[in-house]
Amino acid sequence: MESIVRNAIARIDVIDAGRNLSRGTGALITPNLVLTAFHVVADRRQDALSLYPGEIQLTFPGHSTKAVLHESYWDRHADWALLRCVTPPPAEPLPLAQLDGSGAKWQTYGFPDAKPQDGMVLAGIIRDDHGELEGMPVFQLYCEEAAAGKGAPVGGLSGAAVIVDN
Repeated sequence: MESIVRNAIARIDVIDAGRNLSRGTGALITPNLVLTAFHVVADRRQDALSLYPGEIQLTFPGHSTKAVLHESYWDRHADWALLRCVTPPPAEPLPLAQLDGSGAKWQTYGFPDAKPQDGMVLAGIIRDDHGELEGMPVFQLYCEEAAAGKGAPVGGLSGAAVIVDN
């Protein structure tokens, strides 16, 4: 994975009274906004906004900062949220793009249970770019290592960016 991409990826921890309540991954998409899965920072089963207690901590390579949920840009049903960095990282934001069809090769970098501190790369192909889960559009990703049982448990990968053609 190219360093410019890796530098824009953060480990997300929600910490309350020294306990890690939630861990996930996010990607810098503007100089101070990180895109992640809503369920990394809040309970998406609640009708009202229900953030996990504690502080949201983002850890980029060589930079850590606290973050807050953006007041307007999140969707618990579609499971996405923007976090505002208290101190922006010295990294280039990742560009957002629209995928052109299934079959593309993808990579992701995140912090699954097997390697939560230093993270790991997973890769594969997009099987279906028009999937659906709980009434929302999703990509169906396939990773040969994970399918063969050689990959790590995926807890902690929530919110990781799908990188196609860098």
